[in-house]
Amino acid sequence: MTMDAVSSARRTPLHAIGGTGISAAQRLEALASESTKKLLELAVSAARTGAAEGRGSSARKELGLLMVALRMRSVDSDARIDYAGKSREYRDRMADVFREAGLTAAEKNRVSTAARQAAGNILRHVLTPAQVASYGLLPKGPDDRSTERKADIWALAEVGREYQRSQGAEVGADVTRLVQGALGILARVDDAAVGELSDQERTTFADLAGQIEDRAYELRMLATPDDADE
Repeated sequence: MTMDAVSSARRTPLHAIGGTGISAAQRLEALASESTKKLLELAVSAARTGAAEGRGSSARKELGLLMVALRMRSVDSDARIDYAGKSREYRDRMADVFREAGLTAAEKNRVSTAARQAAGNILRHVLTPAQVASYGLLPKGPDDRSTERKADIWALAEVGREYQRSQGAEVGADVTRLVQGALGILARVDDAAVGELSDQERTTFADLAGQIEDRAYELRMLATPDDADE
């Protein structure tokens, strides 16, 4: 990687990126005037505050913004601005940030998960859809994907309720209501909250989620006609 390539990528003005995230773009424009050392200091402070404040901390979202700003200081293997955060330079810098912040492994996991989600949401606002695709990123950010998943689950539950209404109080209505209730409960699980779990809690959560998956498979097989695969 030549210095000319690095300088060219870093000089790319934000207004040339496109997108509609005015607020995020303005913040990034302001951060562009800061030195890399200053950005790293701000990131360390945000990481510490994010760990201390816990779930919902604005500092974690601020760290996500700083992550994007730091990615704009590095280039990827294709000599582009490292928006995807895959370059060794960027990853080493973030490792230094969390090390300097003095976070425990569990704190680092929770803070970095929330910050990466925030960074992902910001990138969908400052990059065009074509650029998002060119970096191998999903078209929609974490927040939009979470909203869609919950909407899908609620839609499935509504389909079940509509079917039940059309069939009347037939045998099996009670178990159908139970499954609808289960879907409703799962739809209320906050994706970000899962990222907040400690290592031990994650292990327990994953085990419980696996049990739900196994039971759902068993019920689906019981409800599937014997000739369904023919």
